[in-house]
Amino acid sequence: MFNLLGAGVYFLVASTALFAASMAGSGRPGDRIHWIGTAALFAGFCASRIFGLEAGLTDLLREGVKAGGGYSERGQWQVPITIALLAILGALAWYFVAKWRKRSPGSRAKAVFISRFAAISLLLFAAVRVASLHAIDKLIYAGGPVRLNYLIDLGLTGTVLAMAVLYAYRTMQRRAGARRSSRRR
Repeated sequence: MFNLLGAGVYFLVASTALFAASMAGSGRPGDRIHWIGTAALFAGFCASRIFGLEAGLTDLLREGVKAGGGYSERGQWQVPITIALLAILGALAWYFVAKWRKRSPGSRAKAVFISRFAAISLLLFAAVRVASLHAIDKLIYAGGPVRLNYLIDLGLTGTVLAMAVLYAYRTMQRRAGARRSSRRR
């Protein structure tokens, strides 16, 4: 049930990102590439939910480690991988915060910037889930109906969706303003 709901949300984000890409003007090819890439990423997340790719990859890695006889020592490689992924996420957050100050003041540029951070963060979070370190799993999957895993996933996904909507809205506003000013001449 949740996989189908999650796939639907990812599909909505992918569709909205494609709409934002279609709204990007010819003078903003980087924005168009960003939104197309974001749509592709969320289409991949959608397919992963529908076909159980993330869980399948986790199981495949787990079975491979068991077959190799190293299941009891899995923490020796899971911990460094998880720490590396979290360090990458921390470095990425620092980079984005440092770059934030230098960004152009436009809301479309900020929408691209924020959505890029959220999409990359979600991709790294998915990698942490696949690594399946017991201590991390215990933290993100613990609890009742509201789990940290859901909050992080929905928060990042919702951020990308909101930024795609904002980008498209601001682009429509800008175009409408340009048409009004050209009629006055």
